[in-house]
Amino acid sequence: MKIWKFVITGGPCAGKTEAIKIVKQDLSNKGLKVIAVPETATELITSGITPWEIGKNEFQYLILDRVMNKEETALKAAAKLKQDVVIIYDRGILDGKVYIEEEDFMNELKKYNENEKTVLDRYNAVFHLVTAANGAEDFYTLANNEARTETIEVARILDEKLIEAWRKHKTLKIIDNSTNFEQKMSRLLKEIENVMKK
Repeated sequence: MKIWKFVITGGPCAGKTEAIKIVKQDLSNKGLKVIAVPETATELITSGITPWEIGKNEFQYLILDRVMNKEETALKAAAKLKQDVVIIYDRGILDGKVYIEEEDFMNELKKYNENEKTVLDRYNAVFHLVTAANGAEDFYTLANNEARTETIEVARILDEKLIEAWRKHKTLKIIDNSTNFEQKMSRLLKEIENVMKK
């Protein structure tokens, strides 16, 4: 039995939510069990817990705590299944260091006995979907996610910072907007397939 742990990340309006649905369906059709762990920031914001009310650092610390718990739960569940499992995380732990001072984030990470290397080692691969704000500007919107507030300019900056946050991962795959969205998803599926063949 094998457990693959994949992060799907990227800037605002990159197609992460739709991508996870597509990946889950594709892998399920191939007979694999898929556990999809939803994004924590959106969960908190839509529940009424927002960084503009409690402070951006405190918000990221809540996300980190919740992500740690969700990842542990997914791994425990996967270990009980008697088949190969793919866990897809909608964003990973290191996304958090993009939104606050890196030193603050890394100090908080230490409270969980983690550091950058141990976090990178948690995941088999990281798939970064480039925001529509970079190369598909006509499709950039705030309308499909009530937790999204970023302008196109801010989205581009966050996207670049996210790539840098994950740059040291041995299997970082960047899926850009050089094609239409359907083809972007096809390229993502191909990258996942290639990783799973190794």
